[in-house]
Amino acid sequence: RTRVKKNYVDDDDFFEEVLEKGQKWNIEVKLNAPDNYQGKFVEELTADEFNVSYIQRTGFPNPIIIKQHRGLGLQVPTSHFTIHDVRSCIGSQRLIDVVHVDTQESSQMTMKSWTDYYDQSPEKRSQLLNVISLEFSHTKLEKYVESPLLVREIDWVSNAWPKYWENVQAEYQNDLKQEHMYYPKTR
Repeated sequence: RTRVKKNYVDDDDFFEEVLEKGQKWNIEVKLNAPDNYQGKFVEELTADEFNVSYIQRTGFPNPIIIKQHRGLGLQVPTSHFTIHDVRSCIGSQRLIDVVHVDTQESSQMTMKSWTDYYDQSPEKRSQLLNVISLEFSHTKLEKYVESPLLVREIDWVSNAWPKYWENVQAEYQNDLKQEHMYYPKTR
């Protein structure tokens, strides 16, 4: 497919506009726009269709939407599960990686600080922060979350990584460069 390449590095106007207004868009609008995504870049499957056979046939070429999660073999917390429940499960002093949305710079803060930030009304927040990934292996949160069955079936770490290294791993963080990273696993 043909693509129009845009060099954002040389486009000062683009960055000025993003910094002033912020970059906002709605995924539902994108997905439902017939000229953009519908049927071109996103595939809609049922839970029954999303299996190892599908991955073997297609190679997972496009993002997939599965609107009903029943039958995927996944587990997620109830809708009443809050940021305070997450904090209670992983601990207040746990360091988490935070991205400053406007600058895309990363930093770390404690789970307590993140919860305090999250509890503020949006108008009171001085900057927009995002948590992209949260490693929670070997925490109480682990019993509330399980990845879809297909993910577990094709996961290289679960299937090919030496099992004894999981037990050796003392601290679970997202940083694969840390000195004692033996088992790079997010459950």
